Amino acid sequence: MNLVWPLSIEAIFLAYKEKLTLLIEEREGRNSAKKMGIKRAGIGAVIIKAFKENIISKDDAVLKLNTLKEKHRLDKNSYSTLMLQISN
Repeated sequence: MNLVWPLSIEAIFLAYKEKLTLLIEEREGRNSAKKMGIKRAGIGAVIIKAFKENIISKDDAVLKLNTLKEKHRLDKNSYSTLMLQISN
């Protein structure tokens, strides 16, 4: 059985209480937040948002996503989906 990390529990509680989008990567924590109706975002979504708002360049976005993939922070499907958003 996988448990939600203690710091994730605190973040989930705060996001729920304050009606905030939760920035979380941990799978169990994301699932718990989803069940509670909390909007969630991962680091990949933050990179895409920064790119679309011209905060970072396309090259920087690609580099950051490649780094996350290489460090096993993004699975293949998530990586492909995010890369498509940069290409469009």
